[in-house]
Amino acid sequence: TPERQLHSLLRPTAQALSSVDLTVYSSKQRTVRQVHIDLASGSEPGSGQWGGHGLLGVSVRLCCSAGQPALAWRVLDVAPGSPASVAGLRPDSDFIVGGAAVVDCDAADCRTGSAPLHTHEDLFELIESHAAAQSALQLHVYCSSTEQFRLLTVRPDPNWGGDGALGCGLGYGYLHQIPDGGAASEPPLRTLHRFETDF
Repeated sequence: TPERQLHSLLRPTAQALSSVDLTVYSSKQRTVRQVHIDLASGSEPGSGQWGGHGLLGVSVRLCCSAGQPALAWRVLDVAPGSPASVAGLRPDSDFIVGGAAVVDCDAADCRTGSAPLHTHEDLFELIESHAAAQSALQLHVYCSSTEQFRLLTVRPDPNWGGDGALGCGLGYGYLHQIPDGGAASEPPLRTLHRFETDF
């Protein structure tokens, strides 16, 4: 996979060098910037052992963005008392940009397993599989009004008392892209959807 190729390129660098410079593209701002990463932070120089999970402590999803909008699902509405409402999803300003399966949870914290979202169907399949298994799902959510990312844990439940397993409407496609302007941006028209469904 492309992710493994990136890992195999970074591992020798992490072992041989104390830092690396990356060129990072922001699909939201459509800009490129240089990022300097100190690989030896909190460890022996050049060891690549910073004390946490992975080489850099980040999750990376590689994808081709040529002519494609960022993969995101806009939260259109949230029913009161629904799993989406309990988790804290907000209508119009929240965008689901990723998901992870919660694999182990205790009173102190939760560990997650990766659940990459490569197509618009992947999120719905992830929600349905967690609803069937009655298990928690962690969502990576971007809020356009605050321009912040957050992690939310939700328990999809088709029997919560309303429509769908989450109890929210989701929009996907050109009219549901993450806006460039943050809080100043108007939500798109709800009458023209490429893909919209209740979950």
